[in-house]
Amino acid sequence: MKPLRVFILITALLTITGCASQPDNHYDEISMEDWCIKDADIPWSGCWKEIQQIDCETSDEFEPDDAIGELRLIPDGHYSITWHPFETYTDYAGTYNIDQVEGTIAFNHDNASGFDGDGFYSFRENGDLELIDIWFGSFYKESDSGTEKVSCGYVFRKN
Repeated sequence: MKPLRVFILITALLTITGCASQPDNHYDEISMEDWCIKDADIPWSGCWKEIQQIDCETSDEFEPDDAIGELRLIPDGHYSITWHPFETYTDYAGTYNIDQVEGTIAFNHDNASGFDGDGFYSFRENGDLELIDIWFGSFYKESDSGTEKVSCGYVFRKN
């Protein structure tokens, strides 16, 4: 094929698949408002990013090696957890239940190694969400030891 025909063919292919579209032309893109549904009457709803973990023995907070990039709490009782958010991908999802009187939260999920979704929640003065006695597992295990550090809680900040 001649170079001009190859150029036209590649350009047409990229245009048809959407790879050549301009950033303003994302017709099927989900907006952050649609993805991170918030309800003013449900303060825990929306998207949260992990900023700290809480050590089991000392209760000290520390910055995790690989933080959860998105904890999405939908007002209808569904959640998703994603370490490295990309488009609409999630690492796992399920349902959650909150007892506001007791301050408990339960994340329901099967097939997640080391997952412990029953614990307590509270809000700090600055609005950060604290989850205690909960462990969502790790995105990866350290390659040399095959173990993971397990914490007893998280601190999340709203996106």
